[in-house]
Amino acid sequence: MHQLSKNIEKLLQQLAGLLPQVTINSNEKHWVKGSEILSWDTIKEIEGKPINPDEKYLWRYPVISSANHYRRLKNRFKKNGIKGVQEYLEWINGLAKGKKISDQMQAVMTVIKTIAENQ
Repeated sequence: MHQLSKNIEKLLQQLAGLLPQVTINSNEKHWVKGSEILSWDTIKEIEGKPINPDEKYLWRYPVISSANHYRRLKNRFKKNGIKGVQEYLEWINGLAKGKKISDQMQAVMTVIKTIAENQ
């Protein structure tokens, strides 16, 4: 576990502000009555059993949201230090489809690395 100083925290915030917006796909779980599921007219059975209109079922709804780069960078730094931040930037860079990490982001990374080495 790596220590997160105020300086690194501030630099991670700046770096997060430079990153492009990325959408994340996830699922939310909700309890849904069988009658509601049947009203969709798309599903008649769950796990091979007919849907009971009075019973509740745990249903997963797909959710698309924007990535919170700051929180993700902070967690990566705490877990793996600068290497974790670099891995995250490489992942973002891979999603950019040919667009490379900007010079400004590289400069912030260099400062983060310098601060981390001096701790």
